[in-house]
Amino acid sequence: METLVKWYEWGKEAFEKAEIEGKPVLLTLTATWCHWCHVHDKENYSDKEVAGFINNHFIPIRVDIDQRPDIKERYNLGGFPTISFLNWYGESLGGGTYQPKDQFMNSLHAFLTLYKTNIGEKKFNAKNFSKRISAKNESQKRCLIELDKKVVNHEAGFILSAFDQVNGGFGTSPKFPMTDAIDFCFDMYSVNVDAKFMNIIKKTLDGMKYLMDEVEGGFFRYSTSKDWSEPHCEKMLETNAGLLSNYARGFKATENPTYKKVITKIFSYVNNNLLEEGKAFYGSQDADEAYYNTSMAGRKRLTAPAIDKTFYVDWNAKMISAYLEASEIMKDEVPKQLALNAIHFIMKNCYDKQKGMFHMHRLTKENPGNLADNAYMIKALLDARKATSIAKYLDAADRLMSIALKSFSGKTFGFFDRIAYSDDIGSLNIDAKPLAENAVMAMNLIKLSKLLGKEEYKELARKTLLSVSCDYEEYGIHGAVFGKAVKMYLEA
Repeated sequence: METLVKWYEWGKEAFEKAEIEGKPVLLTLTATWCHWCHVHDKENYSDKEVAGFINNHFIPIRVDIDQRPDIKERYNLGGFPTISFLNWYGESLGGGTYQPKDQFMNSLHAFLTLYKTNIGEKKFNAKNFSKRISAKNESQKRCLIELDKKVVNHEAGFILSAFDQVNGGFGTSPKFPMTDAIDFCFDMYSVNVDAKFMNIIKKTLDGMKYLMDEVEGGFFRYSTSKDWSEPHCEKMLETNAGLLSNYARGFKATENPTYKKVITKIFSYVNNNLLEEGKAFYGSQDADEAYYNTSMAGRKRLTAPAIDKTFYVDWNAKMISAYLEASEIMKDEVPKQLALNAIHFIMKNCYDKQKGMFHMHRLTKENPGNLADNAYMIKALLDARKATSIAKYLDAADRLMSIALKSFSGKTFGFFDRIAYSDDIGSLNIDAKPLAENAVMAMNLIKLSKLLGKEEYKELARKTLLSVSCDYEEYGIHGAVFGKAVKMYLEA
C-alpha cells in the first residue's frame, strides 16, 4: 500500500545522503504477503505524525524480502516487518519487528537520541566494521574431514527428536511445514523400510492437511497452533511446491486417496491463481482472514486477496520440479506440460549466457540472480530431462552449472549465496555459503557427474558438502537437505 513515508531504494544514493545529512537509516524489510507488514504500514507509515518524524529525522529505506533475499538474510531481526536502525555505512545498531504506534514512536525517539549523542558512532565506526567483516570472511572453521553415515544418522536423530507424535510435524507453535525434513524421511524409509520414518510421514501428512484451504485449495504458509488448526492465511508458491512434492511421494508410497485429493486441490489452486497461462508461476497471494473464513458463495461477494504477479526464478524452479514429479506419480500429462512451458518462459526471459539466471521477472524488471535461482533451476532442468529424455534440458543444466562455478565460487570450495559487487553496502559484504543451496548444488553435481561422465563433478560435490559442514549440526532439523545430499553422495 502507499504510505506517507518518502522511501528510498537500497543503494548508494540513500546511504550517501545519510552520511551527508548526518541522519541514521531506517531500514524496513517487508513483503507483499505479510499481514503484520500491512498493519505496520497502516498504523505507522500512513500516520502523519509518525511518517513526518521519519521523513525529517531518518533516511527511510524499504526492501521487499522476496525481491532481495540477500538483504533479508543479513538484516532480518526475527520476523517481518523487520525495522532496523543503521548508520551510514550499513551496520545495524538495533531494531525489532512490528510495534503499535506509541511504542514505535518511543523507539524512534530513543534511537535518534542515541544516534545524536554519538554513542553509536563511538562504539561503531566504518573502519572497525570493515575489519570485523574481513575477519568474519577469513575465519577458518573446523569442518568435517570426510563424509560418512554419521552425518546422515545425526540428521535422522534431529528429525526423530523434533517430531510431534500427537499432531505430526515438528516442534510446537508456530508450526511451519518442514518439507525438506519429510523429503529426507522418504529417502530414509526407501532404503531401510524403517517404520518410524513412515510413521513420521503419515502423521505429518495427515496433520498438515488441516493447513489447506478446503474451499479453493492450496496451503497456507503456517499455523499459529501446534495442531495445524489456526492457519496464517498467506499462500506462498514455495510452500505449495514443497508440499506438492511431499504429498505426491506420500501417495506413491501409500496410495492413500486422501493424499491424491490434496494433490488435486494444490493443482487446482495453483493453476487457477498462481499460474499465468503459457508463462510461469506467480509468487504469492496475500493473507485475508475475513475472505478465507467464509464459504465459496461468501468469497464471491468479496474481493480476493491480492496476488504478487512476480515470477521469482528460484520459486518457479521448485514448482516446476514438483509439477514434474507429481505428473509422473499421478500419471497426468497436463502438469508436466505446464512445467515445461514454465521452463521455456523462464529460460527465455530470465537467463543470460554470461550471468546465468536472474532472480525475478516482472514486466521489464530483472534483478541479478542469487545462488538459489541457479541451484534450483539446474535441478528443474535435470528433472525435465528425466521426465522427457530430451537432451536440451541436460545441456542447459550443464551450461548453467559452468556459469555458477565461475560466478559463485571463490578461492575455497563451496558456493556463495550472491555475486559480490564493488559498491556493496554494509552487511552485503559478509560472505555467506548457505547450507541448503550448497546441498542442492552438490546433488546437481552428482547427477551431472553420472549423466555426463564427469567424475570431477562428483569430487566437487564432496568438497562442496565438506565446505559447509562446519556447523551443520547447529541447523538441526533445518539441515535435512544437507543430510539428503550426503546420503546421495555416499550412495553414488
